[in-house]
Amino acid sequence: GNGYSGVCPQPIHDQFAELNRLAYAVHAAHERVESLARRQDSLEHELRNRKTSDDKRRRLREELRDLDREIDRARDELHWREFDLDRAYAMPWR
Repeated sequence: GNGYSGVCPQPIHDQFAELNRLAYAVHAAHERVESLARRQDSLEHELRNRKTSDDKRRRLREELRDLDREIDRARDELHWREFDLDRAYAMPWR
């Protein structure tokens, strides 16, 4: 998505800008998880290929282990960005 361009009238500008910033952070975190998952699928596919050498399989397994940890961190980040957005929605705005 595109960033907010500051076009809302002043009474709602601050609230909208903050919610937009938080929603964009959720979007970016979700995209990161999806990107890592696609990479994981690709590596797993390559690992299953019978033509892949044993040495390459070893490197793929190592990369997949590292990727698993990175995906866990990315999911945690997504969770916290969603939490921030939910908390902002629940706030009473002036």
